[in-house]
Amino acid sequence: MWMSATLPVPAGLLRMGYNELTIEVGRAIPDCQAPGNAWDELLFRHVRLVREDGAASRALASMPLLHTQGEQVVKSDHSVTITVVFDNNTLRPGLATAWGFSTVVQHGGRTVLFDTGGDGQMLLANMAALGFTPRDLDVIVLSHDHADHTGGLEAVLEQNAQVTVYLPQAFRSGFKERVRALGAQVTEVTGPLEIAPGLWSTGHMGGSIIEQGLVLQTGDDLVVITGCAHPGIVEMVRKASEVGQADVSLVMGGFHLSGASTATMQGVVSGLDELGVARVAPCHCTGPDATRLFAAVFGERYQRCGVGLVLQQDE
Repeated sequence: MWMSATLPVPAGLLRMGYNELTIEVGRAIPDCQAPGNAWDELLFRHVRLVREDGAASRALASMPLLHTQGEQVVKSDHSVTITVVFDNNTLRPGLATAWGFSTVVQHGGRTVLFDTGGDGQMLLANMAALGFTPRDLDVIVLSHDHADHTGGLEAVLEQNAQVTVYLPQAFRSGFKERVRALGAQVTEVTGPLEIAPGLWSTGHMGGSIIEQGLVLQTGDDLVVITGCAHPGIVEMVRKASEVGQADVSLVMGGFHLSGASTATMQGVVSGLDELGVARVAPCHCTGPDATRLFAAVFGERYQRCGVGLVLQQDE
């Protein structure tokens, strides 16, 4: 079962069988206020624990409670943690927002940066606030050649060029030359590619805009992360399932539905549901109308997404 934290959560507030913590602003709850805890800055009316329903329980992989220590997530030795570090939505005070997307994935002992947002200094500031530095990174994966997904790359490489950057072969030659000039290794992706054990690229997808998605193995299931899903989010999830040879438990990122017709949005929501996707976390270019539709249809299987979201699951 996936768990989320958009603020440090005292472990005592979490109970087995509950999969989401909802915080609402209001009066203070003294038990939530410990010296040095970021919660000191906030006031709460109540804390609501949402119990998972039977369908979600069967669909989602088993996972222990999310523990925190200060503002750092305490992970087991065999866990997957996904932290959104750049987005035009935010879930945590003090983090900057701008159009674009980036997330840090900790998987199998490796730390991967998927996309780099549109602003390097903002990316670095958000990473630092969430406990990361460029020196932590082993791999960078770029979804597609748009500035709101690549704009922070140079700032990251200036602090750590000892990484391999995986990007679609369709990227501009000048961009690839610049990355190499900064000292990083470049791997040009065409077909599906295993980046590391349990970590794949979907390979080239799309026509006028070429894009790749990131596929993570988590236990018996898969997680799919997309930058904008220009080739179509349903098509990308279907491809990811073929590449990872397993069902998809979570899809997150930009779904490229902003401004789409109601029929198109309904078709995408139904398509992901029919593919057996257990949970969705749409953000960036998904758009408010599509996001509301996902929330209505998926119910407790919908995860609000933005800068500061932390998802963790045992492998």
